[in-house]
Amino acid sequence: MTALVYVRTRSDRDPYFTPTGGPYFSATKGNYQCSTLRDVIFHTRLAMEDGEDCIGVFHGEECKGIWRKEWDAEPDGEGGMERSGEWYAFYRASEKNHALLSGQF
Repeated sequence: MTALVYVRTRSDRDPYFTPTGGPYFSATKGNYQCSTLRDVIFHTRLAMEDGEDCIGVFHGEECKGIWRKEWDAEPDGEGGMERSGEWYAFYRASEKNHALLSGQF
């Protein structure tokens, strides 16, 4: 029997950047079972369009890699910083990112 493939997501509820977030909300997590490569691509793309903070691909319980949302910061003119550009960086499990990969989902 082969292990199933999952796309797991996590979105932090940062009170500064999320209009409905606050210090009382925990992270939102999702878990989507995939049977084909098309399903993996579909759920990953949907999560990116939804702005999830972390998107992981798992084969059973083994993490194969994650996309993590990153951004640039620039001054907002009032002494603070704001996000300017956002993108996803991909981290493979084989790149010794165990501290990054563990505990994300």
